[in-house]
Amino acid sequence: MSSVSAAFPPDFTTAMHELLGPEAQAFFKAQNQLAPVSLRLNPQKLSSPPLSSHQFQSVPWCSEGFYLKERPVFTLDPRFHSGAYYVQDASCMLLSAVLAQLPQWQQADRVLDLCAAPGGKSTLLKSQLPQQACLVSNEVVPARAKVLKENLTKWGCDRVFISQNQPIDFRALTHSFDVIVVDAPCSGEGLFRRQPDAIAEWSAAQVTFCAHRQETIIQDIWPCLAESGLLIYSTCTWNTQENEQLLDALSAHLRFEVTPLSFPEGWGVHEHHGIYRCLPHRMQGEGFSICVLKKIEATHGQATRPTAREKKKQRHRQKKAQPFALPQEIKQWFTVPSKYVTQDLISQGNSIVYWPASQQDFLQDLHAHLREVQGAMPLATLKGRQWVPELTWLLSDVFSPNPSVFAEHPLSLEMALRYLYGEALPAHHHTGQQQSSWQWCSFAGIPLGWVKQTPSHFNNYWPKSWKIRQRFLTVDAETNLQLCLPVEAVRPSDRL
Repeated sequence: MSSVSAAFPPDFTTAMHELLGPEAQAFFKAQNQLAPVSLRLNPQKLSSPPLSSHQFQSVPWCSEGFYLKERPVFTLDPRFHSGAYYVQDASCMLLSAVLAQLPQWQQADRVLDLCAAPGGKSTLLKSQLPQQACLVSNEVVPARAKVLKENLTKWGCDRVFISQNQPIDFRALTHSFDVIVVDAPCSGEGLFRRQPDAIAEWSAAQVTFCAHRQETIIQDIWPCLAESGLLIYSTCTWNTQENEQLLDALSAHLRFEVTPLSFPEGWGVHEHHGIYRCLPHRMQGEGFSICVLKKIEATHGQATRPTAREKKKQRHRQKKAQPFALPQEIKQWFTVPSKYVTQDLISQGNSIVYWPASQQDFLQDLHAHLREVQGAMPLATLKGRQWVPELTWLLSDVFSPNPSVFAEHPLSLEMALRYLYGEALPAHHHTGQQQSSWQWCSFAGIPLGWVKQTPSHFNNYWPKSWKIRQRFLTVDAETNLQLCLPVEAVRPSDRL
């Protein structure tokens, strides 16, 4: 075996030679190279990266994906914080090409991303979600669930229910989901190049532990998949124990067929017994493996029906939201078709939220059975006698602020960074006749967040937990035109 693989655990080296054969030499050589930097645009906020052509390269399998020439300071780009793009390994974007091959995806009504944090798969699913569908994005670890909520809020969280549950907790939602994505916790072999500590943490025993946990996760969530529904299983690891052997173990308990996929030869996707791998010597990206399982009809091709007990669980919902008269003040907030004001808004306590009328029964089931991090998208909250606008709808693409009510407050790059740091902004005079002291800040035409005008300044309503910690930097006008800030273009501010 080559010396390029000497830094890796012997069991890992042996397993990759068995899997790849003659390709193993090129694989280990690629592992010693720098990982590429890539991001995925939010199509509702950016149609193309505002960079010159020599600074980016398209990701072949994802129309919104781009490689960057070098890693910029993402923290110092307001567009990063407004959800205009998501920094994601290009290999993981292969999910986009997988969805495009699945006819069932376009007919899906209810989708579950079971192991969703920090939000890479969920934001991709949200961008490609069929118009009629809703997404449940779940993460069991509390701290990671908070990060998931932040990333989805910035991306646009309409039609997204965020929960914090174990897979077994979903059992009350039998046959509820048309598509379930399980990006399972794994041994992390695909992270070796980006996170060298992962090499020291890897062991054959850890691989076995992860495989058992993955099998339990899938068996726990399987009853929630509709008959003929699809389970998309992925890991950021390459070994067969967490991939092919896992499918063999599942086949002893579950009835499914592995859905064949097809990718252009030039993409370099490696196929082995229904598992499709991204390998660093074949394509620009880190480690990723994916497959699609179709749930087989239970009896003679006929879908199973819920039992009496399951029907009772499905009927056990919270009290349905009652029709209510939307306050005239809030009616004037948005420039949207009237249908959103008449059928898709719900009164919940002191809040008004948005959720599609066709899915409101489903929303009640989610409320009844899951630990909610964020349910229907908040629009307004009554505080005292005043309605306060929520950040969630400002960052989504469903509602647009009415300019006769809310003035836009465009920010320069430096002022946007000060806003993200949590500073109050200086007051300015506006010639319009806005009805509200609330204004929405934007950077490069993209909504960023709320401020509230006082006689002397604007109070900052950027969430405190989202504030950037890096000290302020200033940049020149030319940098302001770029998508991200190159390291060499920033300099410390003399004022700090």
